[in-house]
Amino acid sequence: MRVPYREMVEELERILCGRGMPDDRATLCARLFADASRDGVPSHGLNRFPGFVAAIDAREVAVDATPERVAGFGGLERYDGHFGPGPANASFAMDRACDLAGAHGIGCVALARTNHWMRAGNYGWQAADRGCFALCFTNGTPVMAPHGAHLAKLGNNPLVIAAPRPDGRHVVLDTAMSQFSWGRLKILQRQGKRAPLPAGFTKQGELTDDPDAVLRGGATLAIGHWKGAGMALLFDVLAASLANGLASVHVAHGPYDHGISQVFIALDARTLGTDPAPIIDDILADLHQTPPTKPGDRLMYPGERALAAREDSMRLGVHVEEGIWTQIIAL
Repeated sequence: MRVPYREMVEELERILCGRGMPDDRATLCARLFADASRDGVPSHGLNRFPGFVAAIDAREVAVDATPERVAGFGGLERYDGHFGPGPANASFAMDRACDLAGAHGIGCVALARTNHWMRAGNYGWQAADRGCFALCFTNGTPVMAPHGAHLAKLGNNPLVIAAPRPDGRHVVLDTAMSQFSWGRLKILQRQGKRAPLPAGFTKQGELTDDPDAVLRGGATLAIGHWKGAGMALLFDVLAASLANGLASVHVAHGPYDHGISQVFIALDARTLGTDPAPIIDDILADLHQTPPTKPGDRLMYPGERALAAREDSMRLGVHVEEGIWTQIIAL
């Protein structure tokens, strides 16, 4: 089914305000959830909202908590998230990193004791809208196997890289270090489908494309095998060390990333007196002119598919699984 974007935001906002979240943060969180589904990423948008509310009800999310600065030097700052709403905490941290980039050319905010930020790409788009390049990463609940093992020891630990464009058609990469994100596997599970590629390991250590087998006590598979596993490990090391927070090994196993560590880096090329737009345009133009393997296909840069989904959603309404929307209305 499709739901008008504005109606979706208002419904989510009403639910969050009803659970004691301050109005401004409720509006921000509602928009971030809706933005993810609007841009074609329901696995980290509306599909996650009932679980987010359950975490609030279980007091894993402190609805009125805000990040507190605990240390800083130049363009580097550290914050305690006080277990506040992950999307609101992350949005604050990205904004602060952009402020620091405006003053120093580069800004880095490390955030401890926060919660799942939902769609990671939201914060890349946020930085790009402010004219900044961005690099963001997080650790999380252990759900992914290190290379050479089948037990869940690493987080999916997504990475965001964003490059701004003056027309708002930014380049934004948002990728988990696992072949399929946990949210994507849940969608496939509900649809009764198998993954198009091996998705992870069963509890018994067998490689499988069955999302149900991975979700029921198995472990996801790293992208690029040792490469993705190595990157996930180092993102965990960097996030926990810079934030002085929890590493994945310290985060409780469960369906919700609680008390995790995150890093937000913003770079403002304008402080060097140059405009990166012509370089980015040349790179993307060359990509679009590359003949695709399949006739009729068109090569797309990271973020371009999200822009197409956004335009479609704003015109026709946002795609929502009917069962998910029914759950949300019931809240």
